[in-house]
Amino acid sequence: MANALTKIKSGAIGADAIDSSDFAAASIDNEHLADNAVGLAEMASGTDGQIITYDASGDPVAVGPGTDGQVLTSTGAGSPPAFEDAAGGAALTGSTNNTVVTVTGANAIAGEANLTFDGTDLGVGGTRKQTYSSSGGTVITSYNAGANGGAVEVGSTSNSNAANAGSIFFINDANSDATAINSAGSKVLGMQRVETVTSDSNAGDDSGGDIAFYTKAEAGGNAETLRLKSNRDVSVAGGNIIIGTSGKGIDFSATAGSGTSELFDDYEEGTMTLGLTGTTGAPSAGVQNSAVGYYTKIGNSVHCTVYFNGVNMSGVTGTIELTGLPFTVSSTGHHHVIPVEMVHSVNWSSGDKHAFYTTSNGTTATGIKSIANAAWQNWSSGDWAASITYYTDFYFRTDS
Repeated sequence: MANALTKIKSGAIGADAIDSSDFAAASIDNEHLADNAVGLAEMASGTDGQIITYDASGDPVAVGPGTDGQVLTSTGAGSPPAFEDAAGGAALTGSTNNTVVTVTGANAIAGEANLTFDGTDLGVGGTRKQTYSSSGGTVITSYNAGANGGAVEVGSTSNSNAANAGSIFFINDANSDATAINSAGSKVLGMQRVETVTSDSNAGDDSGGDIAFYTKAEAGGNAETLRLKSNRDVSVAGGNIIIGTSGKGIDFSATAGSGTSELFDDYEEGTMTLGLTGTTGAPSAGVQNSAVGYYTKIGNSVHCTVYFNGVNMSGVTGTIELTGLPFTVSSTGHHHVIPVEMVHSVNWSSGDKHAFYTTSNGTTATGIKSIANAAWQNWSSGDWAASITYYTDFYFRTDS
């Protein structure tokens, strides 16, 4: 330092006349340096690729250079950073717009050409794809939507008879029981199930299948309702088959025949109230002149059974008439004959034949008698006593 002062006082300081040897160690600190006084040109030369940082003591230290591909990595507090190899990453292959990425191996992912998502629609295409559960149970299969349309397959690999080949459940999540399908509170409201059908212990590739439909009654468990059997029979396990549209039913047109209709569209059973009266005078007031009978309607044919027991015919005049048929007689114009074979307290001449006959579009039948070698005559109500018994079983047709 003394040398430096001597040179300053001399008034003659040449270029580069004062160098570091003229200063004592640590005699110049940062207070004697102006801000931004030291630039890159004043710094000591280093190695290409090195980075200046600080060590645990706070002293500057040069780090690196690393090798090609390495990255600068923090080594934590108390240690300067270091250039290290980058951690292994996944290589992406086969990626195009909207393909879903799946893992294809260690550190490898790929865009699946047959599995796409565009933000709205999830598409599954390409060749047939199957996913088996680890237990060999559920199989989900998808097909291209070609000429036969798309398909989703749910099944199993079991070959035993009546094994569950797959089920679709319909759920009400508001119900309480999520574990049992047969409980009153089951979340399962209905189920479609396919069961294998086979006669051998190992079905191989020749088993058939029944499709069973299960429904849940309120406060009850699921039970089989309908089964479409592998032999194409239909089995109804509970309830009735309800034809919801008038004029529809079971069509037998596949059978050979020359009839005008092969549709079975109606069946009904019920009771009816038939009465006996006269065409010009009804029974006296308060007189019992009717009886409850039974009918069965099959298609357009009506079969009736009635039993008049002790019916009072007081006050009846004119031709005897049967009233109250349960349906209107057909409009085809022909008569239906109601026989009189089992009757008590009714008078007629020996050899006469008696019956009732219907007319079109009506609900009554008129009494008639046949006399040998003579025209038909109306059957007078006068032949019927005050108290009669009459049993008859007859048939007529309707238009529907």
